[in-house]
Amino acid sequence: MNKALFFKIILYFSLIGMFIFSLLFVLYVYNISKINESSKSIADSFSLSYLYSNNPSYSISTNTLDNSTSTSFNNFVIGIIKIDRLKLDYPIL
Repeated sequence: MNKALFFKIILYFSLIGMFIFSLLFVLYVYNISKINESSKSIADSFSLSYLYSNNPSYSISTNTLDNSTSTSFNNFVIGIIKIDRLKLDYPIL
């Protein structure tokens, strides 16, 4: 009887350990899939044709003598840093 109790305790600890391991593995896979989804959305927003276009969709505000007007410069855009969560599009000139 003593041996049977010992093996039951080992069985229960093994089952609990496998459950915890399975739960941690599922959470790890879920976390990796979320990171991949975020990376894919960032990669999809990156467009080479937009980066090297001559018509950037931003304007630079300059300060003139008659207080300020917004003018658009036709600069060469090397890249754009885009952060969707912060709604930030920052051109690299």
